[in-house]
Amino acid sequence: MSDQEICEKLRKWIPFAAPGLDTLLEIAAQRLESLQRERKEHHDWTPCAEVMPEDSPDFQSMSRYECTILIPDGTREVFTLQRTGNGKWLYETGKGLDTVHGDQVVAWRKMSYPYNHDRKEDAE
Repeated sequence: MSDQEICEKLRKWIPFAAPGLDTLLEIAAQRLESLQRERKEHHDWTPCAEVMPEDSPDFQSMSRYECTILIPDGTREVFTLQRTGNGKWLYETGKGLDTVHGDQVVAWRKMSYPYNHDRKEDAE
């Protein structure tokens, strides 16, 4: 059951609740939605079949992503790739950049942050 569905059930179960409860439930639902969106942005994988990341406008500003790659033997591995302005995925070979076939990239997510003991989220 989604958070939104829970809020709707609460509204039905408490039809004569104190004034302001509906507003409080709405605020709670919005906050939960915001937290879910933030979690998705920073932690969850996004299947390429659903949506691709925005293309970088130029070579200098290519964004880096953690990507799940489907290897020809059927296994999946995680690589750091860059997304170009023309929709190509690139990886560092040690001798330069090389292209990954788009159909091999099955999911992506934003790069995670390196651990930093001064960051509140890392300290918890």
